Amino acid sequence: MSFCISALSTTQIHALTTTQLKEVEGADLKAMSTDQLAALKAEQIEALKGRDIAVLGASQIQALQLYNGRGLLATQVSALSSSQVKAFTSTQIAALSDACLSALKPRQIKAIDADDIAELSEEQVTSLIASPGHLKALTTDQVGALSEAAIHALSAKQVHVLTTAQVKALSGSQISAMSGTQLSHLMTRQVRAIDAEDLDDLSDDQVAALIDTTRDLAALTADQIEALSATAINALSGAQVRALSTSQVRALSTDQIRALSGTQLASLSAAQVKALSGDHFKAMSADQLAAFTSEQMQAIDAGELEDLSTEQVGALIGETSHLAALTTAQVRALSTEAMKELSHDQIRALTTGQVRALTADQVKALSNTQLASLSIAQLRSIDADDLDELSDDQIETLGGDQVAALTTAQVRELSADQIRALGDDVEHLTIWQVKALTTTQIQYGLSVDQIREMTSTQIGALTATQIAAMSDEQKAALSS
Repeated sequence: MSFCISALSTTQIHALTTTQLKEVEGADLKAMSTDQLAALKAEQIEALKGRDIAVLGASQIQALQLYNGRGLLATQVSALSSSQVKAFTSTQIAALSDACLSALKPRQIKAIDADDIAELSEEQVTSLIASPGHLKALTTDQVGALSEAAIHALSAKQVHVLTTAQVKALSGSQISAMSGTQLSHLMTRQVRAIDAEDLDDLSDDQVAALIDTTRDLAALTADQIEALSATAINALSGAQVRALSTSQVRALSTDQIRALSGTQLASLSAAQVKALSGDHFKAMSADQLAAFTSEQMQAIDAGELEDLSTEQVGALIGETSHLAALTTAQVRALSTEAMKELSHDQIRALTTGQVRALTADQVKALSNTQLASLSIAQLRSIDADDLDELSDDQIETLGGDQVAALTTAQVRELSADQIRALGDDVEHLTIWQVKALTTTQIQYGLSVDQIREMTSTQIGALTATQIAAMSDEQKAALSS
């Protein structure tokens, strides 16, 4: 039979009936030339047995004339090897019926050239990847060749089975073609596979669908987080904000930080607040900084406070509870300008530990009014060495009860000029404070008028050494 077929002309082959062709065996087909195979009509090809077509070589496969969904049956296509499918021309692939495309096995699908898939109609693509297994079989090049319409037509189940490699292969336009429903069905591993630059092309509604759960949001890489628009960031719920990892928080741009509402900022955990950088804090408005809770305050790195403007610091510690929540390291980080802006209530809110932590420059920066606001306990907490930095005017503003509250260590550190600046308030010195005065303070600090203001109890507390250091005029004042 094979001899007879190979001896026939193309005209004779074209005239064969389907009944005659059904009798043709694989060896007969293999003996046919490409011209003879090209002479077969669609219905003649369909009459051949699938197992017999499977013996044809690549050039013979390419000779078969397929058109308008005719020429091969689904059973015949499924019998082809991967190499035979790979041999199909673009015209032949485009001519395959929906039934034939659906009949292809995963290994056969992989053999189709990506460019040929790009030429298929939306209906053909739907048939080609009708089952999850078929869709999963697509190579990354084939996935990248799918039209935006084909991507948009994927069912939720199909989206769910895409491999991370396939998702990563999707272009920005393909990702943008996905509906909110499709994006919401992506698993966390798939979400992480989306290129960060492609996220930038999504609408705010699409982003919201993509990260509609805290788990999906937490799955984003640092680069993906940075690619989210300010509007998308502002739309995050408190739960979503709390779900951000510290690395994601660090990845936020200053524009994204500025987009956060006060409610969102108040949702941050201590660990998240600690992850914020100096640039993040500097980018915040006064209203944003005022939204931080007293519990969050202690998580702010002291170094970040140093870079804030006076206005920003004022907003951050505007509430007395916020100021009182600062650690000693944070208090030391406050600028002298920020210290000058503290109100009476804020001064009174400082703990003794915070006052003790103040630097000499910070103490010196306090205004007379602020010094007058210090409680007895606060004043006694100032480091003795720092008290020595106060100007004469500042010392002069201390009230009598404040003078009497100074520790003996603080009194000993006062300069002669500061002792003189106490003026009439020396009468408030306790006997222990009087005994603590150094000979230098007495000899060069106490004026004759101050000695005259001293009570008999205070004078009685003076030691022989202290009296011996006095000038004759000072001694004379003792008895006046």
